[in-house]
Amino acid sequence: MKQWIFLTILVLISQVSMAQEISWVKYPTHLNLDNGASVSHPCVLLANNKYHLWYVNNNNISYAKSTDGVIWEEYPSNPVLTDGGDGDWDGDFVSQPSVVYDGALYRMWFTGYDGSNLRIGYATSTDGVVWNKYTAGPVLDLGVSDSWDGNGVSGAAVVSDGTVYRMWYTGYDGSNMRVGYATSTDGVVWNKHTAGPVLDLGVSDSLDDTGVSGAAVVFDGTVYHMCYTGYDGNNMRIGYATSTDGVAWHKDESNPVLNLGATDFWDNAGVMSPSVLYDGILYRM
Repeated sequence: MKQWIFLTILVLISQVSMAQEISWVKYPTHLNLDNGASVSHPCVLLANNKYHLWYVNNNNISYAKSTDGVIWEEYPSNPVLTDGGDGDWDGDFVSQPSVVYDGALYRMWFTGYDGSNLRIGYATSTDGVVWNKYTAGPVLDLGVSDSWDGNGVSGAAVVSDGTVYRMWYTGYDGSNMRVGYATSTDGVVWNKHTAGPVLDLGVSDSLDDTGVSGAAVVFDGTVYHMCYTGYDGNNMRIGYATSTDGVAWHKDESNPVLNLGATDFWDNAGVMSPSVLYDGILYRM
């Protein structure tokens, strides 16, 4: 399977509400997380007056913290979540963290790879650094053979309303990636939406006619906002969609909302795997 893990991380700030005309302003350079290896697939939370970042580095998950979301202090004992042993469902690598904090416990859903397939696992932590994996195996597994997610599930994006956990995830059928949906009351036992993917491939010649993946979802109290990776067979760019129920999504007519960087810039070959926060005024990616 093609693994799209080759970009470093970027911060963006929206000038206007995503419900209006969409305009993102790129921070002028990439973040200060360049230690000689690729870093990708960020997950950012704002909790206890600081930003917390979990990201992929050398096929494991590392951690950093920040007071402004731009200057980051990397945890000196990284990585904080590593792959399993030989023969385990996550024995080759772990990636694509999604973290929810309830005021006492951090809950992470992550992608594990066994050399053949991607699946989604679960871990918990009291400090965001020391993690305990759920030992019974993945919490979201492959779909049935020949289904839209029969060859892999990955890239969880989880939102909690205090009662229900809602997950949007990437399903792979051996050729294309699409975004599906599942719900859970405990974060461990998940019920997939049985009607298939909730965000499908775009029309011919669109930014996402070959693949949609890597969703990031924010709920503003009324509307779910999704930023996602669209793939057209050549480039990966970020699209945007909205939903009132998390199932029926409307792609924005202005897609892509985040395009490739200019020639010779650090992001000129692709932009992907967004992580989005909303503070009531600004969206930050």
